[in-house]
Amino acid sequence: MQRILKLASDYEREVSDRATAHDISSEYHRVWGVRWGVIAAILAGLAGASTVAGVATELEPSKASLGCLMPVVLLGFAGIALLSSVASGAMHFLRHPRQAAAHTVSYAGYLNIKQRLNFFCLLYKEEQEEGKNKEEQKEGKNKDQALKDLERILKDIQKIAEKSISLTDKAYARARMMRTQRRTEGPNPSFERTV
Repeated sequence: MQRILKLASDYEREVSDRATAHDISSEYHRVWGVRWGVIAAILAGLAGASTVAGVATELEPSKASLGCLMPVVLLGFAGIALLSSVASGAMHFLRHPRQAAAHTVSYAGYLNIKQRLNFFCLLYKEEQEEGKNKEEQKEGKNKDQALKDLERILKDIQKIAEKSISLTDKAYARARMMRTQRRTEGPNPSFERTV
């Protein structure tokens, strides 16, 4: 039973790291989505406005055959350039929030698994401590049940992993660093997040 509990504890640590890494990635994509979206919209707007300004200087009202309709035509071109710039910026902006949402779903799934593994360890550790003076046959039944329970949890981990988007090595490294820091210094409220 001790080996099963050690294995569950190892899985809990890995799942915890994955949850934290997905949380870190979610926040990264949320922040950078906003930043890049604003930057793209501003730059695209400036490019569109400078194009219209360049065309306007080339088409002086005296040379144009459109006469008094020239300002309306230029305004139309300016509107189209501005709208296409905003649409381009919005499309760029929306990529990061989609990834942030996917990471948040993975974070929630892994957090649920982490809680189940913690409960598993507590349950079977208590049963093991209570059953030390009882017959060996009960130990064998507890061991079989523990293995079945752990197998169900591992299948759920696999399902979440299949649906999750990939994580960077940097996100994993930061998650491990945060776990080490929590273990040595205790929980830091700025790192903790609940779903």
